[in-house]
Amino acid sequence: MGEKFAYYKFPITLNPFGILFHPFAIENIITRALQSIPYVAEDFFLHNELWHSFDFHSDMSHISLKESISLANRQQTLLYDTLHRANFCFLTLGTAWVYIYNSTDR
Repeated sequence: MGEKFAYYKFPITLNPFGILFHPFAIENIITRALQSIPYVAEDFFLHNELWHSFDFHSDMSHISLKESISLANRQQTLLYDTLHRANFCFLTLGTAWVYIYNSTDR
């Protein structure tokens, strides 16, 4: 859908946090962006030598925690700016399954 909008020269921001399927995950990144809550080290975990976050797609994972935090905050600023300039916002939803990480209740 985003590629079609881009083809017809609509200004788009497509998946700034990678592909997210679950409505709660999408709600979380939008809410966090609108409230300007920066990402910090506690939002990430190390797995297989990469820093990941449950808030976004693993394509954004990085070998450096500092770079992971920086990338997440840049993408959040992009999302914030895009939402404040937008006349329309199209969201496509995927799965309705919810998984909770027991140790953090997220």
